[in-house]
Amino acid sequence: MNKAELIEALAQRSGLQKQKAKKLLEAYVDIVTEAMSHNEEIVLIGFGTLIPRPQTERLARNRVNICWMQLTNPKKRSKTFYLTKGGNLKKVAFFFATCPNYE
Repeated sequence: MNKAELIEALAQRSGLQKQKAKKLLEAYVDIVTEAMSHNEEIVLIGFGTLIPRPQTERLARNRVNICWMQLTNPKKRSKTFYLTKGGNLKKVAFFFATCPNYE
């Protein structure tokens, strides 16, 4: 599902016009982006949790002089998403994973 399809689904399910659904989605993305930039966890009970975490160091090779070095960027953060235990999304994902030919 892409952004346009998500906006269409939001509009149909909520009864909003597409423009209002688009503004709602954009506001949600802005709020999540701002919270993640301030290193805040986002917990949606019954769905999942978004947790910012620092990027781990990694070993990389410089192709010019063929030496190995540790790379780390303290400003870069990784985003981790955990599904909530017993959440409906896990059940739906399991259903589609076990029934790949479901139409």
